[in-house]
Amino acid sequence: MSRLEEDTRLTGRNGRYKSTLHEDWQIWFPNGGYMGAMLLRAVGEMSAFDRPVSQTCYFLSVPKIGAVDIRVESLRKTRNAEALSFVMIQEEKTIIHGVAWTGRPVEGYAHDDVPMPDVSSKKTLKSTRDIVKGHAPQEFWNHFEQRPLSGDVHWQQTESSAAMQQDWLAFRSDEVDQDPYVNAGRFVVLLDSFGWPAAARAHSGDGRFIAPTLSLTVDFHREYAGHWMLSEATSPIAESGYMQVRSRIWAEGGQTLASAQATLMCRPRPGFSESN
Repeated sequence: MSRLEEDTRLTGRNGRYKSTLHEDWQIWFPNGGYMGAMLLRAVGEMSAFDRPVSQTCYFLSVPKIGAVDIRVESLRKTRNAEALSFVMIQEEKTIIHGVAWTGRPVEGYAHDDVPMPDVSSKKTLKSTRDIVKGHAPQEFWNHFEQRPLSGDVHWQQTESSAAMQQDWLAFRSDEVDQDPYVNAGRFVVLLDSFGWPAAARAHSGDGRFIAPTLSLTVDFHREYAGHWMLSEATSPIAESGYMQVRSRIWAEGGQTLASAQATLMCRPRPGFSESN
């Protein structure tokens, strides 16, 4: 089993589940992608189909580490697809609300016009563990191996650059979960996690803000039993405290696995002062 499988486990049945948010999946707060992976797993428990198609999460409140309740309801089911709503609740407060589509493979058009960028091999790149000499700012980043194409981490930059973050990534577990919803949960975690580092690269030296996710929509394109993935996150625009993020991940062989769009909101960094 993987740590993601272990830390998104559910109890319950028939759309009523309980789980626990674990402390080593947090950055500023429990990671949105991690919570999205947990909710996706709950959707898989409830759905009649074994393939996630899309998921949209609206992050309404900041949770804390500990127990949560999850509710999943089927909204509409056809022969080939099903729409389900989900909600995560903690101490009577709604944390996340959203909708997912699930389905089964059907005959239809097939094309992939999103080629993987021509980037350096992961074998030629340093791990962030080597770059920062083994120090991760939060335990969350130790869940996977990260090899940035830039050769550095965003807070080491001395000059601003394009708002883009590219990395070779692999979860550290030797196991790839066979459950398609747990497996796809890896994509949700990665697609949510690198928009902020991408945006921060355009504002080197400005540490005034953090930027929690307000909404995240993920489209799942392919299943993947491999370990290594290429991630590309960009923040094409930020204005009036709100930031758009677009993210994609590819299999090591070049196939597009999943894509996402998110909206983030800048807010003052806790404890920040100009002397930091």
